[in-house]
Amino acid sequence: MAALRRGSRGRAVRKVQRALNAKGFGPLTADGDFGRLTKEAVIQFQQSENLDADGLVGPATSAALFAEQEAPSPPLEEGQRELTLLLSGTLQALAVCGEAIRWLGVTEDPPGSNRVQGLTEGYADFWHIAYSGQEPAYPWCAIAVSQWIRKGLNLEEWSATPFGKWFGGAWQIKEWGENHGCLYEATSHTSRSGEVFLMSRAGSSSDPSRATRAGHCGLVLADLGDRVITIEGNTKNAVRSLSRKKSTLDSFVGWEP
Repeated sequence: MAALRRGSRGRAVRKVQRALNAKGFGPLTADGDFGRLTKEAVIQFQQSENLDADGLVGPATSAALFAEQEAPSPPLEEGQRELTLLLSGTLQALAVCGEAIRWLGVTEDPPGSNRVQGLTEGYADFWHIAYSGQEPAYPWCAIAVSQWIRKGLNLEEWSATPFGKWFGGAWQIKEWGENHGCLYEATSHTSRSGEVFLMSRAGSSSDPSRATRAGHCGLVLADLGDRVITIEGNTKNAVRSLSRKKSTLDSFVGWEP
């Protein structure tokens, strides 16, 4: 079966649009018309799954989009030991990475709700969300980064964190990095454990302008040269660790002095 793409129409497109909405990559009108907004949502979904972000719904994207919800990953243990061997950096950075690793495999409850107990509190208030029925939710990747930094540094007040506040969107972290002279272009930077990676998502619902800006983020665990090992929230409805090519990323933000 040929891949669905911009300009495609019909029942199959409507099914894709509904699946994207259900996974939090809308809101889209399920009208069966594969237009610009549907393509943007497909790209956003592909990036979250670490797939080639070409905007086409082929076999790999379709399989990921319609896959059954995965069972929660077991708590750390062997996986944690392997990841910690890759870490290097200051004690502060290691503490933050360690806090993030503690959440590895934790899933949204219920699936697709973008709610993780102990990690996303304050999320709905920040985005002015009133949950009702199947109303689409917003990404929580930046909220996870903010929480991991605060908890990892054992800080009670948000004002005491390097950011000086609670960030709910990846675009806020990017602007903070620009303003503080610590935003680095991805392909020309050797990142350190604990730095924040940023990647563009066209039409990301964490981006109020709907421009192609940094719409997803997470922490770097290790830099392997042309790619980085990450830990990130809002990925397949959970906290996961991925290997991402630097060429697919936008930039890095170093939050340490």
